[in-house]
Amino acid sequence: MLEKVTSDLLSAKLDSLLTIAAGCHTFDPKVLHTHLQPLWTAIWKEILQPVSDEVEAAGAQCLESMSQSLAAGTGGERVGEFTEMVLKDCSRHLMDLELKLLGPASRALHAVARGCGQACRTITAASVPLLLNQFHSRSAVTQKKAFLQVLAEFINILHRFHGEKEPCPLDNLKTELISLVVSSVRGGTQSLVETGLEVCRGLLVLRGFLDDKEVLMLVEHVKQLALCSSESLAVRERSCDVLGCVSQSYPHIAREEIVPPLLQRFTPGLPLETDHMGVQSETISLPDMSRVLVSLSSSQELQELTLPVFVAVLEQLLLTTELVETSEAVVGHLSQLVENTVSGGGSVGTRFVHKVVAERILVLCVLPSLPESSAGRMFTEKAVLQQCH
Repeated sequence: MLEKVTSDLLSAKLDSLLTIAAGCHTFDPKVLHTHLQPLWTAIWKEILQPVSDEVEAAGAQCLESMSQSLAAGTGGERVGEFTEMVLKDCSRHLMDLELKLLGPASRALHAVARGCGQACRTITAASVPLLLNQFHSRSAVTQKKAFLQVLAEFINILHRFHGEKEPCPLDNLKTELISLVVSSVRGGTQSLVETGLEVCRGLLVLRGFLDDKEVLMLVEHVKQLALCSSESLAVRERSCDVLGCVSQSYPHIAREEIVPPLLQRFTPGLPLETDHMGVQSETISLPDMSRVLVSLSSSQELQELTLPVFVAVLEQLLLTTELVETSEAVVGHLSQLVENTVSGGGSVGTRFVHKVVAERILVLCVLPSLPESSAGRMFTEKAVLQQCH
């Protein structure tokens, strides 16, 4: 099989890599260990200079399977030897000035890390400090983004094995990681902010890694992005996705610290001003606020808290014919919230919708047909009414 990996024939190369990947699950770890160096050398070459995307993917699959198989051995010595072998050849490319081999090296490291918890912790502990250093030492946005993407994938892989008895390899880097997220989302380009939000999401859902105070600090930055009308829609939506993850991972924080203050400000009757990252004052739009609240309302308890406020806001909006466009956006988010409540809460959620908000929504739908009523055009599509059936 090793001979075929180095074959000039693409089909033979691909078949051999896929065979090795499948065979690793049946090979005796001792036998695999005997051929470890030549296997790694051959596979690394195919990832370093792939002749096709399929070959590169097959090579990564091989590395993951090898890591899994070696971890099945006793004592973890074999997988430890393998990870050190991979780190020796790949780590230096994480510091490549021109980033020419950052992609192949990171893909190889990610593949081995996916194989088992021991490999994940060893590779993450060795690689993340290098990535942090490189991020702060580069000025080009494209390079900073590249390091953030590699880091985000390491954190995503760590989720697979987080919670095992061994300590998290990022514990000693918590302060640096939080600082990196904050610097990425404050005043960066759209692409850098979006990638920084992905790293932020990974840290926030890494259970037990952050304390409540640190979670609230990061949430404040994300919330500001989600509510800032000058940010792109993509950034605002990505920020809402992160807030949704926070609500699921830290329901007590969302319920007690995040949602109530937002609901107090979710009204057409009050000025909605926020200090955007301490830089400038931005007016928060009701559609942005409603989008954020829908994202945060991931549990039945939070849905029951936010739904009545949504309807109350729409009742106030009906009195202002100039805000029809705003009202249409809020109605769309209300429809989504009702749908989430009914589908996620089952019969309990359905009963709550019928008992608390259905009658008031029906009144809002009927108002446009009354004489001298020019408001409420946003309800004619029946989007909300359909959710109350």
